[in-house]
Amino acid sequence: MGNQYCLAVGCYHAKTQSFVWLFQSLLHCMLGVPPQGIITDHCKAVQKAVETVYPSTRHRWCLSNIMNKLPQLLHGYPNFKSLRYHLQNVVYDAPTTDEFEGKWKKIVEDFSLTDNKLLEELFLERHRWVPSFVRGGFWAGMSVNPRSESMHVFFYGYLKQTTLKQFVDEYDNALQYKTEKEYIADIHSSSNSQARVTKSPLERQFQSAYTHAKFLEVQHEFLGKADCNVSVTCDHGSICHYSVIEDVIIGEKPNEFVVEVIYNRVDWNVKCNCCLFEFTGILCRHSLAVLSQERVKEVPCKYILDRWRKNMRRKYAYIKTSYGVQHFKPHVERLEMLCNQFNSIAETASEFEDTSSFVKDTLCDLKEKLETWTTLLRNSSLADLEKCNYMIDWK
Repeated sequence: MGNQYCLAVGCYHAKTQSFVWLFQSLLHCMLGVPPQGIITDHCKAVQKAVETVYPSTRHRWCLSNIMNKLPQLLHGYPNFKSLRYHLQNVVYDAPTTDEFEGKWKKIVEDFSLTDNKLLEELFLERHRWVPSFVRGGFWAGMSVNPRSESMHVFFYGYLKQTTLKQFVDEYDNALQYKTEKEYIADIHSSSNSQARVTKSPLERQFQSAYTHAKFLEVQHEFLGKADCNVSVTCDHGSICHYSVIEDVIIGEKPNEFVVEVIYNRVDWNVKCNCCLFEFTGILCRHSLAVLSQERVKEVPCKYILDRWRKNMRRKYAYIKTSYGVQHFKPHVERLEMLCNQFNSIAETASEFEDTSSFVKDTLCDLKEKLETWTTLLRNSSLADLEKCNYMIDWK
């Protein structure tokens, strides 16, 4: 999951050719590596461009864009308010694909919508936008919640109707604000711990590994675990099937949400058919309830993603930009100087196979020693710095 990246794109009445150029330019910037997933508005021009440039990329439609279209296109139908209510319920609250399909077809029949071309198209393309369908793939936390997918939220207060030059300046200001905010959040995550809400050793594991913001999302699942009732449906010794009944509120009425969780006692692998981990990278409350039932004290590393660890070195923060954080400026300058030196060495060494191999082997050895040295420096006080400098054998 760590090597994936996702892309969100809006549609502003541009032609397919314009989006093809945009996507090809991005592909060039990413050294030919296409995004694992792309979220766009419901737009034919964008869809054709994605199919042309990114044929292997998962293409998903922005849920908020779809849901905002429905009231406008269905407003003239009888019992419109009731129709909108039922559509919202089936989209957001249908836990499985089968349940969504059954309830959607019933709505179409009950409200006499069989001739509505838009609804017919949306149903045929349901794998691109319906939450119960898209949860099967990893989207790095790009939620099905409509408000969280809007770029207007990210740039709110900065981007308005402006000239092109003003747009570039305000765009930089917005990115600088976000970068500084992220830097401050990283400092807080490194210097203190977010309080736990349970005594679970699993929660302690996530507390020590994740940033505050991501740990709060994990805590939400630990709190939700209290609403889950666990029972064994099939036990084959190493493989155990659980039924988890979660108490939920739908339309202000109490209801139950039933999922299946499969747990492997040999490799500690846990899989829930709600697919929250596959979609967001966070273990769901149902899986946590099963792990608690199995008395598991520590989850495998694969369930704690590197991208959200508090000790992760975020290399993009050291790229020289017009909106860079002041704190990173000396680091960026040193990085630029060293990159220039390395480029000079590479140009000289690449002339012959022997010199290229020599430099490659030397750099591998140098990297190993530097990683040891920098780890010692990070974990030492100022009084110990001089001592650390003599602990590395450079011979």
